[in-house]
Amino acid sequence: MLSDGHVILTTRLSRSRRSEDGHRNDQAVAALTRRAMSVVIRPTWHDEEALFPDESDAMTLKSHTWDGRYGGSVGASKYPGKAPSAVTQFLKTRSPPSSLDSTTSATGRRSPFNSNTSQRSLDVSMHRSASEPSFCQSMNEHDGDEMECTHETENAGAQSGCSDTNAMETATMRDLRADYVAIHAATDHTSSSDNQRKIIVVVPSIDLDTDELKRVSTYIENYEERQLYHLLMLNDPGVRIIYLSSRPVSEAVVRYYLGLRGNGADGKTPTMKDQLSRLYMLSPDDDSERPLSKKLLSRPLVMHLIKELVGSVDKGILRRSRSLDNVSSFLSTAGLSVFTGSNACDVLAHSLGLRLLESCGETMHFGTKQGSREIFEAAGIPHPAGTPDLTVGDDDLLTLGKDNRPGKKHWAEHHRYIRTPRALATGLARQILLKRNRPRKWMVKLNQGFSGMGNASLNLRAIQDRSYDRIEDMDARIAAMSCDIEAELPHLMFECPCMTWDGCNEHTGFKSQMAKLGVVAEAFLDGEVPTSPSFQAVVEPDSNVAGGHSVRMLSTHEQLLDGQIYEGCMNPCSSRYRKRVVEYGKKVGEQLEANGIVGHFSADFLATKNPIDGSWDLNALEINLRQGGTTHPHAHMALLCGGQLNDDGIFHLLNGDPRFYVATDCYRDDGLKGMDEADLIASLQNDEDPHAIKVKWDPESKTGVVFHLFRFLFPYGRVGFAAIGSNSDHAQILYDDAVSLLKQIVKKRTK
Repeated sequence: MLSDGHVILTTRLSRSRRSEDGHRNDQAVAALTRRAMSVVIRPTWHDEEALFPDESDAMTLKSHTWDGRYGGSVGASKYPGKAPSAVTQFLKTRSPPSSLDSTTSATGRRSPFNSNTSQRSLDVSMHRSASEPSFCQSMNEHDGDEMECTHETENAGAQSGCSDTNAMETATMRDLRADYVAIHAATDHTSSSDNQRKIIVVVPSIDLDTDELKRVSTYIENYEERQLYHLLMLNDPGVRIIYLSSRPVSEAVVRYYLGLRGNGADGKTPTMKDQLSRLYMLSPDDDSERPLSKKLLSRPLVMHLIKELVGSVDKGILRRSRSLDNVSSFLSTAGLSVFTGSNACDVLAHSLGLRLLESCGETMHFGTKQGSREIFEAAGIPHPAGTPDLTVGDDDLLTLGKDNRPGKKHWAEHHRYIRTPRALATGLARQILLKRNRPRKWMVKLNQGFSGMGNASLNLRAIQDRSYDRIEDMDARIAAMSCDIEAELPHLMFECPCMTWDGCNEHTGFKSQMAKLGVVAEAFLDGEVPTSPSFQAVVEPDSNVAGGHSVRMLSTHEQLLDGQIYEGCMNPCSSRYRKRVVEYGKKVGEQLEANGIVGHFSADFLATKNPIDGSWDLNALEINLRQGGTTHPHAHMALLCGGQLNDDGIFHLLNGDPRFYVATDCYRDDGLKGMDEADLIASLQNDEDPHAIKVKWDPESKTGVVFHLFRFLFPYGRVGFAAIGSNSDHAQILYDDAVSLLKQIVKKRTK
């Protein structure tokens, strides 16, 4: 049972103990849950202040604008109608009041505010010594970009507290502890078999370069909802999910996902109540620019609450004292699922004592454009000519970042990349003069981009046609050409309209990003009917090989692009080159596995038709070491349909029937702007509307349309969906029907 509005935490309501008259006490438990958790993490439907502290202002934050929200006053929010929390000073630098030092709840579970171990862990988080780093400081040792924690600011925060606020929050904390105990007193003990049940902590943190993410959307945290597909895993009675998000997820969206299988009406699938009993959803309600991983690491009390939930669900298997080295005993029962690996996610996993299910921060290089080229070269996979190219001595063009001291600045500062206009121009000149590569244009790409926003094209035909033969010495000839190329770099044609060479307004320029992230340059590949297939897989532990891993193919796609910017995908990719896509993709996975990488990855290719013989050329372009735009459509199909991917690259149900889909993240209609998520979902599931019936997901036939990314309705009038059909034509028909339905909804709404 959930309250009206956003979901903050879903406890095991269906397990509430029976009262003397035999009736479940669900309403009482739900009321206690709403009351208690609305203090811990403020739901957006409450108007009152959040009385539980936000620890963020205990830090000195660089390069961020915080709108005053974390300095003790109410500031502005980018979401109209949403008043940010008034920040108070109580537990920022102090442990909970001694009057709250209780031992255990009625069920034996520890409260976040218990004494002994629980109390000490809270004290350690808030009252660390100079020799004991906080979660924030641990993170900064690995990935300190734009963020630094100092004791001086904590002391300043302690001095600014007032006695009235302290008294108010002391009373609030006392009520919170009482409610927490009452909630657990009203729930049954879990069975001993729960020890073997799988716990997934989902942190859909988008740990990519902040300056590049700004070019994609002002509301980048909305992309966190791509990972709501994890909720479909609750169809397995042995799965428990703790889902975190920067902002609370709409209750209507949660119910939409959990109801896709029919709410247990067939007697074969779990009911809504059973699924909710195994789902915990928390949010710091923080719409700032930082990735979710850093938002959580900067909040010791929220981190403590997550660990308490993990420990409570897992019956004590996971405890605060466990180090990452001791996690091997329960690898099959718990894991941290993130959008992309990062140094911050490494610290988060270590702090929570969980196995990270994606690649670690140390391997991020192999997800860059330069790292991708190294993998392709090692695997013997065709890829465009370009720079850096060690065969022509480009090693002298690669440099570390300006601040590459351990624990300082951005992760990319510690890798050797092309970072200056002169180095880039020299690398291009070597390709033209030494390798005789003279394409129609060159593609210049930032090492870490998102949806093609970091790409640009450079036309050098005039320079390539110019004769430098009068200069006899080759090094001098390369130097002369590189000077001419460097003069052309400010005239790059950027894929992103808000990208410029020097930067403008709030956007960092390409030149500055080059120094930070590094770049590569590649020959543009011409050809007829260019397409962009991709291969998606996961490197995972192999139970048949001690300590070994294997590459499991998930899907192939045709990417739907607007220029070079990702818009959607079709599954599977064309049969004309699918076999080679699978072959090359597996080779990429083997190379990644050899470099110690575990988790999701995808490899993007360019297929072009040879005008002479009609054959298809296939070149590898880049590797993404993360989940991406093709991950959630595949997950929707796989989890809702059940089945597996065959060697032919086509997904088949258990009965052998194939399934195909067409998906988009970017359907936009101005008529949808500001539409409430619950209202749109109600329209999509209207059983009296023949248009809605045509596209509604059918758990029996395992066909229909699954919608996602509802959060983008407010700012952009945008929504995503995946149309899953029995063949490619059927999937396209369902896709077109979904578009017609959305247009009809807009028409009714604007009357």
